[in-house]
Amino acid sequence: MGIISPAERFGGPHGPREMSHECVGLSNSERFQRYFADNGYNLVSPVGLIAGDADPTTIFIGSSSSVWRDVMRKGPQSPLALWQPKLRTHNLNGYYTQDVPPFMSYFEGGGILSSVEGADTSLRDAIAFFSQPPYSLGLDRIVAHYAPEDEPIFAQICGKVKLQSFSACTNPPDAYVWSFGELGLTGRGMMLAVRSTQGPELRDVASCVMVRSSGAPTAFEIGFGHETLLSAAQGKPHPIYSSPILEIMSSGTNSPTLLKLADALYASAAIINTGVSPGSAGKKSGHHGQASTVLDQYLRAIFYLADNSAMGLADVQTILGDAIENLAPDNLVTDGNALQQAQDYLGRMWIQAGNFSRVMRQLCQGGGSANRQIASLYGGKQLVNGAKVDVEAMAHHHRYPNFVGSPIFADLVQAGYIEWDQAEGKHMMSLQLK
Repeated sequence: MGIISPAERFGGPHGPREMSHECVGLSNSERFQRYFADNGYNLVSPVGLIAGDADPTTIFIGSSSSVWRDVMRKGPQSPLALWQPKLRTHNLNGYYTQDVPPFMSYFEGGGILSSVEGADTSLRDAIAFFSQPPYSLGLDRIVAHYAPEDEPIFAQICGKVKLQSFSACTNPPDAYVWSFGELGLTGRGMMLAVRSTQGPELRDVASCVMVRSSGAPTAFEIGFGHETLLSAAQGKPHPIYSSPILEIMSSGTNSPTLLKLADALYASAAIINTGVSPGSAGKKSGHHGQASTVLDQYLRAIFYLADNSAMGLADVQTILGDAIENLAPDNLVTDGNALQQAQDYLGRMWIQAGNFSRVMRQLCQGGGSANRQIASLYGGKQLVNGAKVDVEAMAHHHRYPNFVGSPIFADLVQAGYIEWDQAEGKHMMSLQLK
């Protein structure tokens, strides 16, 4: 973990101090670093998106704790600050549901780590940073909530900085429990939430965790996602609306499907930026090979969501390339080969889906080569005329998971070739083989 002292980077006494006019035009990371360096924090150098040796317990860096876990065990000698790109893969399953996941897969964000005794000071500094542009959040819009059993600890910390707080009895018991992938290293925390300007709703934007090593408090960590915080501050309904991917997608994100598509595209771009390729070209040992498998999953989700939104292959390939350019130059690692391989990978899925649809229609209409076609589609089985096959199983096998609901599917249902089999609980197709 590389640490840069404030004197080496920007300098300045402990504050909190407001940011100077020199901060105008700085990037998000530069603004964060300038502010916390000015207020006496040592800056920690970010690591790559792929965890590697920084955190062998995970594939991608998903939180600041992955970078400074060693320091968390004993507690920092001086307060630390880190701006880090992060990727969390929990949205992958959510792409195939009706709901929109509340957070982004890929995002950037800040983390600060202090001693237990410095908890109230670091919380005060974080809130003061949130009051600066682009967030511009007043103390009246920020509230903390925690588990009832943690009230003695967090109510006192919040009281010192005059932050309104409450114990949330209705949240799940594990909502305020943290684990860090290492035996004996745990935490209990509170969430910082932002009040909506339109009503009483609260949106969680940051976590504050009292870290414990073997049961003893060792450090106090605060973490937040930039897009989550900014969207809540500006009253936007989802973090994606405060992400650069919104400007890249010329079609906008005015539907749940497009919101999820934007998230999958941005996450894919971030992974490709590390030099990871999809398919067999990316299957190496270690973290890079695991990252390639995850990239495959994101690209398959892109195909599924794009097909559902009637977005074509060329549009998706262009957006993916533009998203990668947006991440440059600071985060750019790939030499372009990984992008080309990802675009080709998407192209093959579009071709496979088109071939599947064409063959399905031919099977229903009958034809001399139908038996051979169904053998290739249905696991090599030779089926007789009138046999019933599971349509969805075939579609999933050929990477066309949303074939059900497509226009071709509707035509085949209307023609009577595909029916819902109540006993099987599946859509089945009767083959017309001649």
